[in-house]
Amino acid sequence: MKKISVLLAAAAMTVCSLLLLASCAGENGGETTSAPDTETTTINQTHNTPDLSIPDFDFQKDFTTLKEVETAGLSETIETERYTAETTAEGWSINSGIDFSVYDYAGGGAGLVEMAKEKYPKAASTVYYFYDCKDASIKNWTSDKVNNTTSVLAFFDYNTSNNKLRVFIQNDELRVRPAYSSVTAGSGYYISLPFDSNLPGEYRAVISQEVGSTAEGVSSIDGVAATGSDGRFGGNISFTVPFVASGDYYVNIIANSGSDYCLASIPLKIEKSDFSDMKYHLLFSGDWDLITDSDYQNELLKLFYNTYPRLYARWGTGSEPKTVTFIADKSYDGVAYSSGQTVVVSVDYANSNPLDIGFFSHEITHQVQQYIGFDSDWWVENMANYGGFRYFHWSNAKYVQVYKSSDKSLQDWGYEPYGNNKWFFAYMDSKYPSYLDESGQLQLGLIDSINSAVKKKQVSNDKPTSKDSEFNQLVKQVTGLATIEDVRLQFVKELKDGTWTFEGFGNYSDNFLTEDLPNLENPVYPMMTEPVHGDFTAERLADAVTSGDNLMTNAKIHSSAGSVNASESPEKLIDGNTGTKWCCTGASNPQYCLDGTIYWVIIDLGESRDFDTYTLYHTKTKENYGNMSEWELLVSNDLENWESVDYQNNNKANIESFDVGSYNGRYLLLRVYNPDGNYGTIRLYEFQLYKNN
Repeated sequence: MKKISVLLAAAAMTVCSLLLLASCAGENGGETTSAPDTETTTINQTHNTPDLSIPDFDFQKDFTTLKEVETAGLSETIETERYTAETTAEGWSINSGIDFSVYDYAGGGAGLVEMAKEKYPKAASTVYYFYDCKDASIKNWTSDKVNNTTSVLAFFDYNTSNNKLRVFIQNDELRVRPAYSSVTAGSGYYISLPFDSNLPGEYRAVISQEVGSTAEGVSSIDGVAATGSDGRFGGNISFTVPFVASGDYYVNIIANSGSDYCLASIPLKIEKSDFSDMKYHLLFSGDWDLITDSDYQNELLKLFYNTYPRLYARWGTGSEPKTVTFIADKSYDGVAYSSGQTVVVSVDYANSNPLDIGFFSHEITHQVQQYIGFDSDWWVENMANYGGFRYFHWSNAKYVQVYKSSDKSLQDWGYEPYGNNKWFFAYMDSKYPSYLDESGQLQLGLIDSINSAVKKKQVSNDKPTSKDSEFNQLVKQVTGLATIEDVRLQFVKELKDGTWTFEGFGNYSDNFLTEDLPNLENPVYPMMTEPVHGDFTAERLADAVTSGDNLMTNAKIHSSAGSVNASESPEKLIDGNTGTKWCCTGASNPQYCLDGTIYWVIIDLGESRDFDTYTLYHTKTKENYGNMSEWELLVSNDLENWESVDYQNNNKANIESFDVGSYNGRYLLLRVYNPDGNYGTIRLYEFQLYKNN
């Protein structure tokens, strides 16, 4: 979600706020009040210096001239991808006339009394003056009353001539000013409503059709904290706009102060959205405001609404959750886990791995499983892996997971809870799929039969080799083989022989189970192919170009397949240092690998540049490993339309340059088909680009 920064200019964290919004705590107008043992005192709320006649009370010099409270200017319309909001136009109003932005103390009353004693030990007497927002009056307070106050703002006036200490206290009544005067948003969108408060503390919010309501309403948001320092406190009310009838509602901000009372009401207009008519719904809760990547939740929305309906159609029975809540937890130090109807993710992990969202598809497969009384050593977690593999990764080229058939872990993954089983499960669906018989009746395949039996409590465990187990009796009924281990051995043999290969799920006969779903487009299944490349091979220059105006000087890496570690990142490829290298053993973002690419990197020149020559420093300039032997270079100005400028498949030298002819572009894509003589690791020390002719 885009972060919205709104100017909420105010001179102080002050007393009672005159909210522009419909305030549910009430407002005090300019009133005539009485201070103890004094004549009538006029409390002026027009931002002029007030007349506070307090007996023998001379304000310190810093407080004699009160600053006017500035306004934030005219109301501004904020438009984001998820909502539209009108900003609050004015700052705080100062009822007491005292600028508490330069307070000396903020905290509990007992702490204030102790601080007064420690800070002014020579004080012969201490007088506490208290301004009460509720009736706009100035009162004398005893130290006992101060001690019993939960939180205060205060400043001190110490008269050295008579050793008299005067303490002026702001009352502890919580006040809130929201940043937005109104919000319009669609159901299902996650939004944040910033607010300021005059004191720290815990709040909550209720979405209701009634202004000022403290009842639960249509949705309740707990744990809203106002934090800050120097007298300025604030927070965010963050929530998923509820799936209710379109119309006018209010977000009522409520103080958790023993007896709830409403502090402010923000009009919220809820509109129909793309998610309103979906059969399944995603909610966000917890610490999502701490997730730094503004696009993270957008990607999760796509993941859930394109994946969960297919998982449910395939393996759900109707009793599983139709609404799932994603919770961001700042205190959780793992990655993610599924529990009940929620999926919890670590804030730290999400911020450290903003591109890694695929594990959510594993967790929402668990939401559809909801197995009870099934003693599983491997099936539950491996099936969750497969659910994400098939219905998220291999329905989305951006997150597709590509493996080589020669990868031994595909053949000998064993029966571990998180084994590399994805191809084996794909094999089971390929060989033993669900289908419609001649009468149109659904006949369950191997995976679906096991899922159904577990949910009906007909299978109690997943022992892979016991022929007498309920699990393997079901395997034999569907496949004719005695155990699931026999099925795996058959898979290994066909994989080695090449009689079974995996190219994607586009041609799987059981796709009908998860297609033509309401309000959901059918997936465009990505497919693996042989290497696809241009047919122009540039001339290799007799002498490598290693000096001149290298156009990589100010270039940056836009994206890449990944790297082994930070010291061998793709940035080292263009850092101007031929002693550093880009090294990668596995593509962390394999989008380009569908068409035969093993590794890839996109370089951003910053602007469109003319070029005609590029130079590569291969592995053997520094190490005795295999050089890159097959690659392609492409150019683009928009990251969508790519033109091949060179395809090489016959590397001859450790340092070599190629004349590609005259080209212009901003982005370069280097696609590697054979990084090091089929060993599988890219080690490339430098890429240089020149305009020589």
